[in-house]
Amino acid sequence: MSTSPKPRSIAATPEGIQRLKDQKKKLTFKHEEIAKAAGVSEYTVKNFITYNRAVEPYTVRKVTEVLELQPEDVVDPEEWQIVIGAVKQERKSPPENQVSRNRLALSQRDDHNLPPQANPFIGRQDKLCKLMNHLSPDYSKIIQVDGIAGVGKTALVLEAAYCCLEYKVYGQTQNTIGQKGDVGCEIPLFDLIIFVSAKESELLNGKSIKKLTVSRTLQEIYRTIADVLDDPAIINMDVNSNNNYISILKRSLKSKGNVLLIVDNLETIQEKDRIFAFLDPLPIKSVITTRERYGYAPIRLDALTEKESLLLIEQQLQEKGITDLSPVQKKTLYRATKGIPLAIIYSIGRLAIGSHIDAIVNTLEIQRQKDLLPNQEEEWASLDFQDDELVAFCFKEAVSDLQKRSKVAYYILMSIAIYKSPAPKPSILFVAGLENERSKIFDDGIERLRQVSMIRHTDGRYRMLPLTREYALAELQKNQEFKKKALDRWVDWYIQFAKEQYEQYENKPERFKIGYKEIEKEWTNIVGVLLFCKDDDRYEQLKEIWSYLNNYANLRGRWKDRLSWLSYLSERSLIKEDYSTAVNTLSRRGRTLLLMGKPEQLQEAEELLLKAWDLRQHSNFEDLDYLLNHLAGLYNRLEKYEEAHGWLDIEQQNLDENLKLSDQQKLKYQIYIDRERAELLFMQKRYYESKLVCEKVIESTSKIVTGSRNANYVKRILADIAINDSKLEYAEKLLETVATEVGDNKDKRRIAYCAVSQAKLEQARNNFTKALEYIENAINHFKDLGMMRDHQQAFSRSEEIRNQRN
Repeated sequence: MSTSPKPRSIAATPEGIQRLKDQKKKLTFKHEEIAKAAGVSEYTVKNFITYNRAVEPYTVRKVTEVLELQPEDVVDPEEWQIVIGAVKQERKSPPENQVSRNRLALSQRDDHNLPPQANPFIGRQDKLCKLMNHLSPDYSKIIQVDGIAGVGKTALVLEAAYCCLEYKVYGQTQNTIGQKGDVGCEIPLFDLIIFVSAKESELLNGKSIKKLTVSRTLQEIYRTIADVLDDPAIINMDVNSNNNYISILKRSLKSKGNVLLIVDNLETIQEKDRIFAFLDPLPIKSVITTRERYGYAPIRLDALTEKESLLLIEQQLQEKGITDLSPVQKKTLYRATKGIPLAIIYSIGRLAIGSHIDAIVNTLEIQRQKDLLPNQEEEWASLDFQDDELVAFCFKEAVSDLQKRSKVAYYILMSIAIYKSPAPKPSILFVAGLENERSKIFDDGIERLRQVSMIRHTDGRYRMLPLTREYALAELQKNQEFKKKALDRWVDWYIQFAKEQYEQYENKPERFKIGYKEIEKEWTNIVGVLLFCKDDDRYEQLKEIWSYLNNYANLRGRWKDRLSWLSYLSERSLIKEDYSTAVNTLSRRGRTLLLMGKPEQLQEAEELLLKAWDLRQHSNFEDLDYLLNHLAGLYNRLEKYEEAHGWLDIEQQNLDENLKLSDQQKLKYQIYIDRERAELLFMQKRYYESKLVCEKVIESTSKIVTGSRNANYVKRILADIAINDSKLEYAEKLLETVATEVGDNKDKRRIAYCAVSQAKLEQARNNFTKALEYIENAINHFKDLGMMRDHQQAFSRSEEIRNQRN
């Protein structure tokens, strides 16, 4: 997640920071006391006062008020007028035709991952107000919104979340809930909102769509939280083996201030008690939506009133361009759908694709009589859980109408249901088996699905409501032949996608900025493919797609994913006697563990790498070179330096004996050996020899296209040597180059190493405050990546710096 200042935000001037700190000291306030008095989070106060980060004007005004200052005392007065002028302009009530645009703009912010919400929310003001009150600190930490399928649970929670966002950004909400005069509807402020849907995690393998196990559900929640927080400490965490996962999660969430977590569709997962046990100790507000009742601060949703239902009907008719429905017909439709929002939406969708209102109402009436439910209007507002079937019936009827008019639309519907997150058009075309059809055929099918309200289009991608996806997966289940072909094509498309990114950008500097960025966009869907291949025992396909993703997972710090898939592949490859793959995967597992660096991890890394060495006769040259290089790296970390040199000597001999490589290829592998040798010599404090090897690497890298990354690797070593030699300006120039490259490429491991060197530089200059900033940054990165050996070394240096400062 980006850490750039939010729009309409402002930071204190250096003089202002000093005034804030002086006044805080004078009034003997702690950060948490200021936060409580100002009505903001402690995290936000620290950002403003301690870290000098830009915050929103509301925060500036409230914090300065608590500290008995004026905003102009701490920020630039001219900039302050510009910022508050922009906010005032945005706070003007948006016209109705700007609602969609404003909500779409909010959906692009980096302080949440809520799905887009375009249409204005209708009715339910009492429930919305009740939910807002429950979101305040005075109520239960876990709030339950329950009701039958399609009654609007998710819509209510999303409306509340967007109201919180609007109030934070604009100072008011499009919904009247936030306007003055609504008693008891104070809107809370959240620094971060995280949304996760359990329905996105159903298993597709075999002959049935399986309900998700709790372990994988928790992993999905962690993965979503980690992606929103951009926190590898959670990404790399295994909830089944890490007893400290709650404390790690608490630390990460607490650092972000006031956090709201929404868990949608809880009824779809097993062992729900474990989910509650996970949610309960977290220092956040949690809202769950479910068709079942559990007793956590419940908000029960029933049908819309007649007035609300008719407003929804009118909204949907306008959206679909339907103008010929009479008031009587609208009321008849309301009665037939019992005021259930999704039943109304599906039914009007049927109208939009050509079904007649009388046919729609008649089928609903027949279904109602089958249910043997009372026909008294006063009883409709209290729905029974068997009314779940009414929405499912409306969906089935809409699908039946759809199939009569467009088989293509039906195939697209089932195809989109396969994806874990919004799907791109080229992929849907291929999965639906339409890649050879004219574009107009696909567009017509998409338009029919949009008309029947089964899909939504945002930013070139197509998605479904979770409940629609549940029903669409049931349709997929009925069509086993299509399902098999669609799943085959789904896997094939993502293998080809990963391969194209790999081949187009591998060994090119652009792979970090372009190729990996494209993989990042598709990562959730790619993980879905990986899980499916594992569950369906598609070893060869999983092996192929992972070969294109391995470097990405390493660079982006997704080490938990990397270890998980490499473990699976190495175990399966040994069972299948696929020893070439075993060498490849054992080596890469070993390398990841040696970087993480705990004693037990180093021991396991040694076992894995030596097991791969025993199978070396089955390896190709590239994998053997990789194995030898990282055996040297392992013994370097174990401080067995002569053994490390011995493995590098074997690697050198292996390279010298290979007569098939081109000069460019030989140079590339020689750089790997020399780079590792330079670091090994540095660790032995043989600085002059290390410097000579570093200079050799820099000269060699100038002769190959992708040399800059390896050149910068040794420039950091040269900078450390220069610091030891008191050549501080030279070290600074080297580190500026390194920092730019690792930052641009988001290489989290090397960012941390660079920060350690920058801390050494500032320490040598007696600039201890700056040195501590760098070393704290390194400590956090190492901890997040699970690199505990490096984390401990960085922590020891921070203690050394603190002692020198004092």
